[in-house]
Amino acid sequence: MTVSILEWVVSGSALILVVLLLRGLLGKRISAGLRYGLWAVVLARLLVPVSVSLAIPVPQLPVWEPPEIMQEESIYILPVAVAPIKDSGIYGEENITWGDANSFGYPRLTSDGERVVRYAEKISPLELLRLIWIAGAAVFSGVVLAANLWFSIRLRRVRRPLEDINAPIPVYVASALPSPCLTGVLRPAVYITEAAAENPIMLRHVLVHELTHCNQRDHLWSFLRGAALAVHWWNPLVWLAVVYSRRDGELACDAGTIRQLGEGERAAYGETLLKMVIAKARPVDLFTFATTMSGSNRNLKERIHCICCKRKQLVSAFVAAIIVIMLSVLIAFGQAKALDTPNVLDSLSKEPSDASVARPNDAWQTAKITLDEDGTPSINYVYDGTLELLNGSPVPAPREWADQELAGRDKEKYLTGFPEVWGKLLSPADGWLVACYNRGTEADTYVYKTEDGGMTWTEAAMPGTGCHIVDVGFLSMDRLIVAQRLSDGTSCFITKDGGETWEVMDLPYGQVLDIGILADAVYMNIGEHKSDPAAFFMISYDMGDTWSTDLAGYRKTMHVDLDHDGRTDMLSLRMIKDVGLTRWYLQFIPFSMSSPAWIDEAGSAHVGWTSFYWCRLDGEDYLLKYTPYMGGGACEYSYKLFYLKASGEEVVVQENSVEFDLIFNSDYADQHQYDPQAINAFIEEINDLLANSEELVNTDENLLGTFEKEGRLYDNLWWLDDDRDENLSLLENLERYGNFAQDLPDDT
Repeated sequence: MTVSILEWVVSGSALILVVLLLRGLLGKRISAGLRYGLWAVVLARLLVPVSVSLAIPVPQLPVWEPPEIMQEESIYILPVAVAPIKDSGIYGEENITWGDANSFGYPRLTSDGERVVRYAEKISPLELLRLIWIAGAAVFSGVVLAANLWFSIRLRRVRRPLEDINAPIPVYVASALPSPCLTGVLRPAVYITEAAAENPIMLRHVLVHELTHCNQRDHLWSFLRGAALAVHWWNPLVWLAVVYSRRDGELACDAGTIRQLGEGERAAYGETLLKMVIAKARPVDLFTFATTMSGSNRNLKERIHCICCKRKQLVSAFVAAIIVIMLSVLIAFGQAKALDTPNVLDSLSKEPSDASVARPNDAWQTAKITLDEDGTPSINYVYDGTLELLNGSPVPAPREWADQELAGRDKEKYLTGFPEVWGKLLSPADGWLVACYNRGTEADTYVYKTEDGGMTWTEAAMPGTGCHIVDVGFLSMDRLIVAQRLSDGTSCFITKDGGETWEVMDLPYGQVLDIGILADAVYMNIGEHKSDPAAFFMISYDMGDTWSTDLAGYRKTMHVDLDHDGRTDMLSLRMIKDVGLTRWYLQFIPFSMSSPAWIDEAGSAHVGWTSFYWCRLDGEDYLLKYTPYMGGGACEYSYKLFYLKASGEEVVVQENSVEFDLIFNSDYADQHQYDPQAINAFIEEINDLLANSEELVNTDENLLGTFEKEGRLYDNLWWLDDDRDENLSLLENLERYGNFAQDLPDDT
C-alpha cells in the first residue's frame, strides 16, 4: 500500500542515517561489496513510496505531525474560477453574490458586457510545499536529462573505436576526456583517455576497472541515483547518500578489479589509479549517468589505502550489519501500524471469515491444511497482515470403516482421531488430503480430494500401502505420489487419474526419503533410512511418466544460482565405483534444461586428487576448484573461482597458482624453486575463499586430514606438520622449513 509523503521522507532519511552509522562503525570490517550493497535498500526506499503489510507488529517511525496552521487553507491562488453575478444591480450593492464566502474576488465586465466575479481558491502551506516539491523535481529532472544528453553528444563527436580489444561492450578513445568512464544506461560503453590507450599496463587496468563497473551495473545505479536526487532534490541527506554511495561504489569496483587482476597487481593498479585520477570531483558529476575515475583527495587516499592494505573482514561485523539493515528495512517498509491482540484473536476465530472476499488470488499457494480430532479440516491463510482460518465440514469416514469394529470405527461418521496429515491446495478450489493412521508396524492411509477450497472432501480410491507414510508428492489434481516406509511389500504408489487407480513405482532397493517439486521436474531421493544419506536419485520431467535413475551410488543435490540469472539451477554430485577406483562427478543443470551443461570430476587415484567447493561472495554463487598437487617432491598448487553460463562455459573471476619443490639436494640446485613468500601469499588467497565456502567433494587425503585437524576449511600445509612451530606464523614456518632443509646433508 502507498504511504504518506511524510512517512516516505522520514523512513528514507532514517535508512540513510542507519547506513551512514553502519558505514562509520563497521566500514573497515566488512567487505566493500557489502558496504556498497547497503545503499540498495536506501535507493529502494527513496524511489518506492509503498509499505508492506506484515503479520507481525512493527515499531513506528517517529513522523512529524504538522501544526494545524500549516494544514489550513490560507494561501490564495489567482485566478482560479469565474462566477457570474446573479443580480443585475449596480456594482457594489449588497444583493451581489460574490461566489465563495471563504475566498476573495473582484467583479469585472467580460467582452460581451456580462458582469462576472473572478475569485481565488485557497490552499494550505503544506499543499504549496508539495507544489514546490513537484516543480523543483520537474526542473531538476529537465536539467539532469539535458546535461546527460549534451555529455553523450560531445562523446559521440570525439570518440573513435579502440581496435584489437576483446570486451563484451564497446570501448572508445575520446580526446579531451578528463577521466575514463562507463556511460550509457541501455547501451553501456567504456570511454578511455588518450594516455590510457597508449600505455598497455594502464589500459588493462582501466578496462578491467570499467568492466567491473559494468558487471556491478553501476551505469544503471548512476541513473537511479539521479532519479532519487530529482525526486528528493531538497533533502540534504539524500545528497549525502549519493556522494557516499558513489564512493563505496568505487571501493567495491577496486576490490572487484583486484580480484580479477590478482593480488600480485595491487601496487601496479594503485599506481595506475594515481596517474588516472587527475580530475577532481565536481558537483555536476552527481548528475551524470556515468562512472568516472575522478575523486577528492580524501576519497583517493582511502581508495589507495584499501588497495595497498588488504583489510581483515570480520564475520561478526558482517552478521551485525545484515541484522541491523534487515530490521531497519522491516521498520521502513513495514506497515506503520502494529497488530493488536484482539484483532489477531478475532482473525483466528473458527467461524468462517468474511475476509475471504478480499483474499488475494494467489493466497492458496501458501495455505496450510490441518485436521482436528473430530475430522474438521482447517485451512490457514496468511496475507496482507491478516490471519484467516477457515473450517470446513468434517471429513467423512473412510468407506472401509463400515466393516471394521476396531476402536469402534464402524460407528464413526467422520475421520476422527489424530492421523498424520499431508494436505495441499493446487488451485483456489482443488486440493489433496492424505491421512495416515499408525497401528504399530502397520498403518492405514486414506486419500481425499476437494473442489471447493477444502470446505468439503471426497474420498478417492485407496492406494495399496500398509506402512507409515514417509512423504507425499503433489504433482497435479490428476497425479499424486504416496511413498511409505520400507516394508516387505512395495513402498511407493502413484495415481495418474485423480485417485481412481494406483500404480506401483519401480524403485531401486530402498525407500523414498523425500519428494521435491521443481519448476519443471519431480525428484525423489532413495535410501534405506531417513537418517542415512540418499543412495539413489530419481528425477522425472514428464510428471511421473518416465524416470531417470542414478543407480551408481550416493548423490548429493544442491539448488544454487550458478549462471547468475536469478533462477535456481541444480548442482549434483554422484559417485561411480570401479574396481579399485572411485570417481566423483560434479554436474551443473541450468534451470531451463533437463541435462547437464557442465561436468567435472575428481578421482581417488593420486593423479586425480582435487576438491570442489560452493563459494558465496557478495550475494552470488560460485564454484571453487582447488588442486594442491604434490608428486615426487614437486608441487603445483592451483585454484580457480568461476561461475557458469547456461551453455556450460566457465567464466573465471579469479585464479592463481604457485609452483615449488621440496627437493633441497645440491644436485637439483639448478632446478630447485622454493619461495616462502609466494607460497604464503597463495595460501592466504585460497584460505580467504575457503572461509566463504562449503565443501562439495574432496578426494585429496592430505587436504582432508588438514581440514579435520583444523576443524574448518583451512589449508595449513600438511607437509609442515613434523617441523611446525605453533608459535610461528605460516610464513615463518615456511622460511624455517627451507632453512632447515638446506642445512641437511644430501643423503638425508
